[in-house]
Amino acid sequence: MAADYKAVANFANASPSIGSTAVIPQASIWRVRTFRSNNATSKMLALMLAHQQPVDLLTGQRIDIGKSLAWNNDKEFHHLFPRAYVKKNSTIDANSLANIAMLTSASNISISAKAPSGYLDQLRKRIGDDEFYRRLELSLVPREAVEAALHDNFDQFLQLRSEVLQHTAMALIGANTQGAPELVESSALAQDYQDDEDEDLVDE
Repeated sequence: MAADYKAVANFANASPSIGSTAVIPQASIWRVRTFRSNNATSKMLALMLAHQQPVDLLTGQRIDIGKSLAWNNDKEFHHLFPRAYVKKNSTIDANSLANIAMLTSASNISISAKAPSGYLDQLRKRIGDDEFYRRLELSLVPREAVEAALHDNFDQFLQLRSEVLQHTAMALIGANTQGAPELVESSALAQDYQDDEDEDLVDE
């Protein structure tokens, strides 16, 4: 903290840059960390999604960003692979950051525990490919990840979406990841997130 204070003070006094010993996190951070209210990475994801000005997947209406960013509003965030579905079909944590998008409460309830291959395929047939992929891209879900979801491949979906989330995050902060050191997840760091006592913010 003292080093950070000194760096900011120097910057305020016309230093050309703020020195930092922080390392660039690796893309797996979006898979292994879970979406929780006191988790800085979760807040970063929410801001990244808000920056895209996403629309509701089912209706196409613009998401109310101000409403969504209120952490006590637990129905504005959605598991793309519903939690109940993942619990029955996978050992991976459904609350992975890479599995979260913004969604209106009504659509969240409508999707419920349906398999992605079911509700996404129905949506694509109803609105057509162009609009279908546009809506998902606004939620930072690339076509490759969508195809994985259409085949109910949760692990591949998380991997592909994590790569896009990582690229987006690095672009927003102006980071060059080539040759940058990677953050290795330590057991202590992972335990910090396991010990988080806040309730999950997203659908059942």
